[in-house]
Amino acid sequence: MKKPFIYIHCLTSLDGKLMGNYMKLPEESNAAPFFKEIGFGGEIYPMRAMLNGTNTCASDYTYGKAPILDKAAAPVPDGDYIADKSAERYLVALDRTGKLGWNKNYVEYAGARQHIISVLTNQVSNEYKAFLRSLGISYVICGEDSINFDLLFDKLAVLFDIECLKIGGGGTINWTLLRGGYVDEVSIVIVPCADGSVKTPQLFMAAYGTSEDIPVAFEFMEHKVDQNSGGIWLRYKVKKVWDKGEYKNTFGEGPKDFIAVDNSSK
Repeated sequence: MKKPFIYIHCLTSLDGKLMGNYMKLPEESNAAPFFKEIGFGGEIYPMRAMLNGTNTCASDYTYGKAPILDKAAAPVPDGDYIADKSAERYLVALDRTGKLGWNKNYVEYAGARQHIISVLTNQVSNEYKAFLRSLGISYVICGEDSINFDLLFDKLAVLFDIECLKIGGGGTINWTLLRGGYVDEVSIVIVPCADGSVKTPQLFMAAYGTSEDIPVAFEFMEHKVDQNSGGIWLRYKVKKVWDKGEYKNTFGEGPKDFIAVDNSSK
């Protein structure tokens, strides 16, 4: 498998939330230029594409709209559809069932137009693929019922010459790809605010049947403070994705005892 360099780059609150009421505060908006400079400026990460999960795309780009399908659409050719192989940037949108209601073949983000690559499975209808073609949206078929990420990353590297890919959430896809061993680095901008919600997505979220809450260890690389917003950037290299069996054999079942503040007598 050929694979791009993959990094997670997200902005979070102090309590690790990707979204929530804290986003209305000036502390969050003041950190936006700092966040975009690091993740998209090209000096640290030469990013040419970003990947988002279905829910994030529905929330941020299609606003929950359903696609307008032509039930009488002529059969489309089998396989992938490459509408633009030389775009400046790409948005890779996971959509295994074909439900995102796009209205054009690009999105504007961080000052750049990003051509959409829709990631589908073989369960997606002919009507939806015809809908994407009518808008000039590229798509790749990666799996039968669920997305085959080995195949996806190989196609992004080979078909679109993508060498550096940013993962931007949500929390479920962040954790799925991290646990899957695909992620090289994690980059986080933490802003000085929080809202305490238990109903909003966080940076990493294990999903039942998709990924497990088996730990991942990181190695610190660098940090930087944004004096304008009070935000802080943390950069980590993925050190070890623990195998479930190895983890349990090493540490046993159940939680570890809490470590007291004063360990001087031990």
